[in-house]
Amino acid sequence: MAADHSIVLTTCEPASYLDAYRFMKNSLYLKLNRLFSPESRYDMRKDPELVRLIAESTMAVTSFAPFLVINKSLFNAEARQLVERLQDVARRRCSIWAKYVGNITYQKEIAASARNMVPVVARYPDGP
Repeated sequence: MAADHSIVLTTCEPASYLDAYRFMKNSLYLKLNRLFSPESRYDMRKDPELVRLIAESTMAVTSFAPFLVINKSLFNAEARQLVERLQDVARRRCSIWAKYVGNITYQKEIAASARNMVPVVARYPDGP
């Protein structure tokens, strides 16, 4: 949450993209919670401070725009549909504007590498 850029990586499987949405929503909640928590550097009793706090919380909401990457997609169209759904739900429900960066296509060599616990570069030093 303190990084310069947020990247959300998900797959086209329902459990994965639902987790991605929950992660984006919770990340925004944490940013706002830091502003309003007792440990916040703002004193809530002063009106000028409250005005500044509201401005900063608005900035926190509008500045949170994670990058979205779809992993293990079979087709670009499949990834694009998922991106549109995620962007729509995040925008409507949380005012989060996720930016689509791209997708990583499914590669059977990578899947086999994970199953066999052997890095793909060890098995295919010159590439799959």
